[in-house]
Formats: sequence, C-alpha cells, structure tokens
Amino acid sequence: MEEHEVPKYMSRRVSELMEHFDTVQIFTSKYKNGDTSSFSFGAGNWNARDGQIRQWVKANDTMIDYEMREKLNG
Repeated sequence: MEEHEVPKYMSRRVSELMEHFDTVQIFTSKYKNGDTSSFSFGAGNWNARDGQIRQWVKANDTMIDYEMREKLNG
C-alpha cells in the first residue's frame, strides 16, 4: 500500500468498526527503505479515546516496570 492510500484505507476500517463500537482509534506504522512512517485515525468521542489511550500507556508502563523488577530480582 502506498502512503497516499493510507488515509482512505484507515477511514474505511474505522467506519466499519464504528458500526459496532462507540470509539475507535487506530495506530499503525510502516518501515520502508530505512524510514518509519506512522499513521493514526479515529472516530467517536475524543475525550473517551484520549482517556483510553492514556489508560493503555499507564497499564503498559506498569507492566514494563513489573517485568524489569522481576528480571533484576529474579
């Protein structure tokens, strides 16, 4: 898929998911020729998406901290 095709493709996927969910946020990345491109697209209540993303980051930070402590102590 070419970079210029990504927004239309992601928009279709988000629309399909919005038929079943209140909010949708998609993050993607693509590595090509030594460069990484990142894309994101979403729909639904912005505050809900923002809160969900923050919760996900916090949970993953907690999990990483736990795993690092286990490696150091284990």
